[in-house]
Amino acid sequence: MPGRRLSERIDLNDLANVRHANQLLAAVALCVATTVIINIGKARYCWVTIAPLSFVATTTLVAGYESIRDIFWPQAQNPGRPRRLHQYFTDSADHDGR
Repeated sequence: MPGRRLSERIDLNDLANVRHANQLLAAVALCVATTVIINIGKARYCWVTIAPLSFVATTTLVAGYESIRDIFWPQAQNPGRPRRLHQYFTDSADHDGR
C-alpha cells in the first residue's frame, strides 16, 4: 500500500524482537571467543572479549525484561486491545493515535 507510512506497514514490535535476537547472538559469539582465547592459553587477553560481553549481555537482558514487563505482559492481561509501539513511549497509556 504505497500511501501508508512505513510504521503502519511493519509491525515495530517484530523489529524490536529481531534487535534482541541479534544482541543475544552477539553475546553468544563473545562467549565463544572468550572460551577460545582462554583455551589457547592467552587468558591474559580475555578482557578484550569479557568487557564487551558484560555490556552486551547486561543491556540485552535488561531490555528483554523491560519488553516483557512493559509490552508483552500488559498485552497478555488485556488481549482484546492491541497497541502500537509508539504508545508505549507516550505519556498517556490511553492514547489511540487519532
